Amino acid sequence: MKAGRVAPKKTLALLALGAFAGVALSAAAAGTSPAQAWIAHADAVFEAADAANLALARERAAREAWVLHADAVFASADAENLAKAGIARESHAWIAHADAVFEAADAENLRISRALVARTGY
Repeated sequence: MKAGRVAPKKTLALLALGAFAGVALSAAAAGTSPAQAWIAHADAVFEAADAANLALARERAAREAWVLHADAVFASADAENLAKAGIARESHAWIAHADAVFEAADAENLRISRALVARTGY
């Protein structure tokens, strides 16, 4: 271990000892029993943890709301693109139909023209 570093177990032990000493001193200063001081200390720790967890839960909910919003926007864009693709398919179908009609008309006109040429000679 590097010089100046404390082992993790020693660190935890020092933290626990410091917390115990702090609570005992606070209890003596406040004129309460160490048990009451520990209960008050634990309450404060749990309240701080609850507040932190609540803040994290709110942040997570806000992120989830943004994800749901983005999903809805993309779903709407997908639906719009599908609708546009459907319109394009319909347009292509109408164009193909018009092409077929004009080709049939051209063929009929060509047949009529040939018949006229055959009958009239010009």
